Amino acid sequence: MVREIDHEEVLVSLVTKEIPKEEHSPKNASLLAAKRAFLEQQILYDEVTDIVLNLDPDTPEQDGNVEDNALFWEPLSNLLASAEVHETLQADSDEEVDKPTILGMDSERWDKLSHRTAVDQVPPELHQLLLNEVEHRLFKKCQFLSRCVYGQKTGTDPKLDAAKARGLATIAQARITRINEKKKEAMATRVRLACTFKLYFEKWSKLMQNLWTVILRYKCQLEPEKRAALEDYFSAIIDNIYLKMRCLKAEITLSMAEGDQAPVLRQTRTSLDAVKARLAERLREVDIQLVQYEHVGDEFARIVKTYSAIMRDIATVEEDIRQISTDSGGL
Repeated sequence: MVREIDHEEVLVSLVTKEIPKEEHSPKNASLLAAKRAFLEQQILYDEVTDIVLNLDPDTPEQDGNVEDNALFWEPLSNLLASAEVHETLQADSDEEVDKPTILGMDSERWDKLSHRTAVDQVPPELHQLLLNEVEHRLFKKCQFLSRCVYGQKTGTDPKLDAAKARGLATIAQARITRINEKKKEAMATRVRLACTFKLYFEKWSKLMQNLWTVILRYKCQLEPEKRAALEDYFSAIIDNIYLKMRCLKAEITLSMAEGDQAPVLRQTRTSLDAVKARLAERLREVDIQLVQYEHVGDEFARIVKTYSAIMRDIATVEEDIRQISTDSGGL
């Protein structure tokens, strides 16, 4: 037995398919080490740049003078500026592109003439002070992150904060995994919702097509047939009433006629009775056809009621004529 394919689930599996992860194989060890080293250098560089640009008030001043403090940090500022230029002068990987220069110097010449000098001008005490300041900043950030994750209040043990900060990577990785799973679930839900909407609009379109077909058949076929039947019916009613009135006129004239006019009137009456019988038969056939149109509404019922009243009036007049004929002895 051939299993039916669920196209919706196939689409969901394709959309939410996981991307293969890089294995921690020996061939990727050097790349991971380079990434880690770059990240560490970037963090240290950002901290040092922030210290130099903002001159944090918590930083101890030299001899208690702000100007002396700025002079104390000036070698580090020069070193950072030189490092920026050194980064700009790094050779491009494409050998066809000319190496960048500044004031006619490439990266090698800049290292010899300027960058090395900037490195040598940084005093040893600045090294230690910078190290302490960076460690203090990183400790504060780790403490802040641990308190955000664990919800601890200020004034807790710094060592406990530092210990818990070491577990932030594991917690962050677990939460990232949960977030990715929720993203996959949300994507699968959106795919299923899109498929549901597609089926809904397909059914709605089919319903509109069927409704349009019904409307066309009613307006173009059933409505003209109903209108033609009603016209035939009312035309027969009018003809019948007209002939009954003629018969009534002939009855009145015949009952009051004398002499030679009697045979002619009797012949006219006979002809009218024949036409009346023929039209009565036609009216009976039309009545049978109109049974299927009884649902057209109150207007049809009102017309039938009026027609019945007219027929009763004609029957009453005919009865009066017969009474007159009987009283006059007949013709």
